[in-house]
Amino acid sequence: MTSTPLPEQPDPTGAAPVVVASSPAPAPVLGTGIGGNIVLTNTRTILRSLDVTGWASTTIYLVVVGVWAAAVAIAFAKLRNGEFDRAAVDEEAPTASTEAGR
Repeated sequence: MTSTPLPEQPDPTGAAPVVVASSPAPAPVLGTGIGGNIVLTNTRTILRSLDVTGWASTTIYLVVVGVWAAAVAIAFAKLRNGEFDRAAVDEEAPTASTEAGR
């Protein structure tokens, strides 16, 4: 019985900069999308703890998702119109590999 070798695991310190550099979404749009996901999750937790069900929870979810979609659309529109400072958007954040060199 022959065992196949396991593939090498990627270096975790080198993976983060590659993912950040190749992200297709700009930071403001990505941040708004992730922020909306967090708000939606928190809304779900609060509604469950208060035992809110039925039409009330559906209405609240629809409002949260509507505001979230509007926020993403506004962030995207501002990005397309050049209202974000490109230096702030493209600024290199410290990564694990740059921090390790200190």
